[in-house]
Amino acid sequence: MDSNEFQFRVSSAVLELGVTAVYLLIEGMENRLQDGEFDAYKKSLFERLKLEYSDQFIKHDPIVGGFRELHTKIGYSNRKFVSSPENLANILLRQGSIPTINLIVDIYNCISLETRSALGSHDISKIDRYMFNKMK
Repeated sequence: MDSNEFQFRVSSAVLELGVTAVYLLIEGMENRLQDGEFDAYKKSLFERLKLEYSDQFIKHDPIVGGFRELHTKIGYSNRKFVSSPENLANILLRQGSIPTINLIVDIYNCISLETRSALGSHDISKIDRYMFNKMK
């Protein structure tokens, strides 16, 4: 799929729930398992956040609370459907770090941990052109 064709849409029903969505397209990024400089940053970030976060911090954080409110609005159990930022914070607190996936995922997981935002990435060359065109 040509990046000039890429569009991101959020349904009005989702927007009416108060969800804010942002996307950006990064081209030419080489994904790999790790990067020494980033690994040092990640280790430092984990050490800082382990001191900053606690079970009580996560329980009372207004950003994480927003995910819980959203789940309640749409009828999802907050026990069964834990938001990704809360889940990452819980893993960090239990294990002292989060698992390494690959460089791109690790980068957005670190951003998610620090900002408590839900993030994701997709390789647009792998998006099914048929499904993409049906959405237009």
